[in-house]
Amino acid sequence: MPQHDTRTKQHWKKQKLKMIYIKGIDTQNIFEVCELTTNKNGIGTIMEKYFCCNAISIAEAKYFPEMYPKAIYNDKRLIGFLCISVLIQSRRQRQYADI
Repeated sequence: MPQHDTRTKQHWKKQKLKMIYIKGIDTQNIFEVCELTTNKNGIGTIMEKYFCCNAISIAEAKYFPEMYPKAIYNDKRLIGFLCISVLIQSRRQRQYADI
């Protein structure tokens, strides 16, 4: 049987829980997002040449309205970048795609 958590509400209130959240790219974070690297020491790695540069993805999103670049934060610390592309097809496009 699973153990019942006997910790009180006061215990949980004392814990400082960090929050992961997603935020849009704006003038306050654009340069920091563009400088993100996969390496902990902040120096780009050889493997990064196989990934699209964040700056290119942000620029593409300005011309392709179906793209949404976002910054990922852990509490107030920038930890990542993602770019979501949403493709909405009309009925006519779906009809031709099935042919």
